[in-house]
Amino acid sequence: MRRAIAILVLLAAAASYAAAEVYLWPLHGERRLSSSFGEFREGHYHAGIDLRTFGRTGLPTIAIAEGSIVRVKIAPSGYGKAVYLMLEDGVTAVYAHLGGFDGRIDSLAYHRRLDTGSSWCDLHLPAGRYRYGVGDTLAFTGISGTSAPHLHFELRDDRERPFNPLESLYSLPDDVPPVISGLEVVPLRIGSTAGGSPVSVTALFRASGRQGYVLEDTLRLDGRFGFGVSVWDEQGFGLYRMAPMSVEIFIDGLSLYRSVNTSFSYSQTNEIRLEYDILGSAFTDRFLLLFRKAGCSRSDRGGHGVVHCEPDLPEGMYLERGIHRGEIVARDASGNESRAFFTFVMNRSPVIRIAKRLAAAAEAVVAAEDPEGGIVVHELYESLDGGSSWSRIDLAPFGSHFRGAVSDKRDAVYRYVARDSLGGESASCFAAPVPLQREGRVFAETVPEVLPDGLLITVRTDRALAALPDIRLAGGTHAVPEVLAMTGPGRFTAIFTPSQLGDGVNLVQISGMDHRGYPLRSVSAFRIVMLEGGKVAEIELPGGIRARLRLRTHAGPAVCLVREVALQEPPPRGLRAVSRPFRIDYGWQ
Repeated sequence: MRRAIAILVLLAAAASYAAAEVYLWPLHGERRLSSSFGEFREGHYHAGIDLRTFGRTGLPTIAIAEGSIVRVKIAPSGYGKAVYLMLEDGVTAVYAHLGGFDGRIDSLAYHRRLDTGSSWCDLHLPAGRYRYGVGDTLAFTGISGTSAPHLHFELRDDRERPFNPLESLYSLPDDVPPVISGLEVVPLRIGSTAGGSPVSVTALFRASGRQGYVLEDTLRLDGRFGFGVSVWDEQGFGLYRMAPMSVEIFIDGLSLYRSVNTSFSYSQTNEIRLEYDILGSAFTDRFLLLFRKAGCSRSDRGGHGVVHCEPDLPEGMYLERGIHRGEIVARDASGNESRAFFTFVMNRSPVIRIAKRLAAAAEAVVAAEDPEGGIVVHELYESLDGGSSWSRIDLAPFGSHFRGAVSDKRDAVYRYVARDSLGGESASCFAAPVPLQREGRVFAETVPEVLPDGLLITVRTDRALAALPDIRLAGGTHAVPEVLAMTGPGRFTAIFTPSQLGDGVNLVQISGMDHRGYPLRSVSAFRIVMLEGGKVAEIELPGGIRARLRLRTHAGPAVCLVREVALQEPPPRGLRAVSRPFRIDYGWQ
């Protein structure tokens, strides 16, 4: 009796499953995917779903509904061998990476290639001539135009716009929720800082249960921001990382931004560059941006995604100073969902008005104020060994300032920290050295890094400086950076925008003085190529080799940094290097 009931239930479930779907599944057998709709691809969105064939080729692909073949294409790359089946309702089904076609189509393609003397063809056929009934075999799976056997399947509407077949047409066996790996905080305005950093910062979520993730540290934000998330979906049959159906971010329970992979037009596929930050080579270093950049026109994105603490700004969600809660919800096509939680303090950090050692007495004077009128705690530290160890200096109020007695050592260095009631802080290092005439200098390391909105210069010195160094572009403009910040006693960050940089060699000049009185003088040369979308730039590489660079997208301008790198190992035996190794980094908005 129990066995009979089980069989009846399974049959009923299968009948219901089939009745709920409008089209047949394009392959016989299990429904297993290796890629989903809307996934990231270099320069474009993935326009369909990839069906696994488990290493096999030659599997029949079937007509999902009655229709006619309107296009047959054979190419060495891209879709490889592909057929386009126009259905009676105006939808077009595309089958790609095929190994062969049904006999009629195969004969047609063979004779066209024979007539043209080419291995490739692109045939557009009149609707209704090559008709197929539902379930008929159209072609056979293969590996053409790709590196591993699978079937690329996509659906397009009557305006040739790809849409997600998993949103309402098909169901998948899937009980695995998406994985949420990390959070990115993106400053969106000059002067904004996340945890004291003027550039994007990332943090890892910790798994909490099967569907939950938590960020353990509280973030501290000052300015205008958007968020990004490292997220992917797994069907549970193999380690394939796919795009979720939707990702939504909430701040204090209110929806801030929602990204849904529903549909797009091919005129929008270039907008992929506006939706991701690629911060490294690992999959977890790819962050989906949960805010709308200028130029993003997809209708399946909703909200602005921007938060800020400046009440005068008309755009974005204004947040009062204090603790706020964020939540990210990721859902797949089968309804599984994961949630990630984080907290952050939105607060305008104290503004330091003065921090200096007096020349006439062994005293230091400091002052700072909270932009929002709160109480500021002042701390002053002195180091007599160049920043290796610190001792605290007692401060006493002096009018609107604070002052403290310091040692009579003229080569001491000081660190002043102003902290508000919410833990937001600003810091400044200073000294009052007497310039030395004897030989000696400060050694500095200058490290460039390309940002989406310019060039980041990180300067590290071997000794604490007496004040912020002067960093500027040498040459005609002598431009100073849009952002110059101290991130430690011997570490400084400068950001130059694309409009400040020139095409060719850019010289970055750094000058200053350390706490002992020794001068800092440094000039570094960086080769910059400014790329415009669709245009070609030519550069000369080491060894006299010339290279041509072209953006695959129509974005621009892109800052391109070209530099030599060390050869990690000798060339393979029998080969010789014709130039010194080089590296090209680039980024664009």
